[in-house]
Amino acid sequence: PVHTIGGAGESIIDICVRGSANPPTVRARLGSWARVAIARRVILRLIRHYGVEIAHFHYFSPAYEALQQIVCTAGIPYLVTAHGIPTPLQTGTTTERAVSARLMNKAAAITAVSQALGSEIAGIFPDVAKDIRVIHNSIPQGFTTSLQRIPESSREVDVLFVGKHYKRKGVDVLLRAIHQLRPSMPNLNVVIAGDGPERRSLEILASQLRLQDTVTFIGLQGRDEVALLYSRAKILAV
Repeated sequence: PVHTIGGAGESIIDICVRGSANPPTVRARLGSWARVAIARRVILRLIRHYGVEIAHFHYFSPAYEALQQIVCTAGIPYLVTAHGIPTPLQTGTTTERAVSARLMNKAAAITAVSQALGSEIAGIFPDVAKDIRVIHNSIPQGFTTSLQRIPESSREVDVLFVGKHYKRKGVDVLLRAIHQLRPSMPNLNVVIAGDGPERRSLEILASQLRLQDTVTFIGLQGRDEVALLYSRAKILAV
């Protein structure tokens, strides 16, 4: 998809190339190579058609190797934004870490969403440490005006989580922590907002922990609803 943003009408093209990092069979490897070849042609055509000036990689996963090579072939610079440490980099092979290092070393700019993450990346990739800049996640203009100043004593949500229900988010850890707190804090009111592939398993876990009267799953919420939730919460779990 192509999105037009900004007063000058800048265009952003979202590209997703999926494939197995280590195809197990010759046939699978041939299929992977064919997909990369097709992707290369399509992406280069898009770059020429839209006059793409820069590529933006979110995360620095080894899975981006083929896409990075295509971008370099097109002769356009790219930047990398780190939102966390990719799992393959934590548990992967030396080869996968080397691929990530090449991705970082050739980047025109590297940003991290927090100082702590930037320091962690600098420790992993010391060669690019001096190039890392911290740019915090932004919020839409006007969002803060939707927040209501409610005294803490009047906030009825004790603990709030807002986000995608992915395993890496650790909502299961939050539920187990609430389970341990409940005997000493029986009136806890916990709200889980959002949706995702782990939602059903999290609801089952909450039931197994007998948290039906403590934890409420409310699903996806609009921007105004989220602002109100933040205003009503005493503690935000992230």
